[in-house]
Order: sequence, then C-alpha cells, then structure tokens
Amino acid sequence: MKKENINVHMSNISSSINIIDSIIIIIIIIIIIIIIIINIFINIIIISSSSSSNMTIIIIIIIIIIITTNITSIKTIISIVNIIVIINIIIIFVIIIIIIIINIIIINAIIIFVIIVVIIIIIIIVITAITIINIIIIVIIIISINNNIKNITIKRALE
Repeated sequence: MKKENINVHMSNISSSINIIDSIIIIIIIIIIIIIIIINIFINIIIISSSSSSNMTIIIIIIIIIIITTNITSIKTIISIVNIIVIINIIIIFVIIIIIIIINIIIINAIIIFVIIVVIIIIIIIVITAITIINIIIIVIIIISINNNIKNITIKRALE
C-alpha cells in the first residue's frame, strides 16, 4: 500500500511540475509577444539598424530563458506535456525568426522609401532650379534683343 501511495504521490509531483513548466512557458510566450510588438513599434518609430540589433539581443535573452526553463522539464519524466512544450518552443523560434525577417524587410523598405523620397525631392529642386535659371536666361535674352532693336531703331532715326 505504501509503495502505491508513494508512486501516486510521485506522479502528482511530476504532473504539478509539468503544469508549472507549461505555465512558465506560456508566460514566456506572452512576454515574447509583448517584446516583439513593442520592438516593431520601436522599429517603426526609430528607423535604424541599431533597433534591429536590439531585437537580436532581446531574442538571445529570450532563448536563454526558454533553455533554462526547459532544463526543469528535462529533469522531469519525458511526457506528452514536455513534447508539447518542445513543439511550442520550436514554434516560438520559427515565429521569432519570421518576425526578425519581417522586421529587417520593414526597416529596409522604410529606409529605401526615405531614400527614394529624398531623391525625388532633390530631382524636383534641381528641375525647378534649372527652369528658374532658364526663365532668367530667356528674360535676359528678350531684354537684350529688345535693347538691340531699340538701339537699331534709334540709330536709323538719327541717320
């Protein structure tokens, strides 16, 4: 009887540890999602490569947290819960990688967009400057032609 009680007690402990494990991992997932959302907003606000490097640092920290929490589940008996946890971790890794890629693409797209806008503005400025210069030249030519015509008419009148 005592042995059975001990076995039941041990299985209860392992199941409670598994539950605690899964709760911890759920909390980590929530934290990861929050961090990723915050980081995306930061990347949108601050368009720079430094924010994407911050993202990688955050992800490294998250990975360390996941690994350390998973050590406790390795210590417990490998069960279906642990397999689910491992699958969850793999899914998290995949999601993180996808989000990093999307982040980089977004940053690059914004930078490219800014560059294009700047180039367009420069082109517009150059074109307007050229047209203004052309107009000034044309005005000067017209004035000089008018002066020449006046001079010629005055000379003819004097003759």
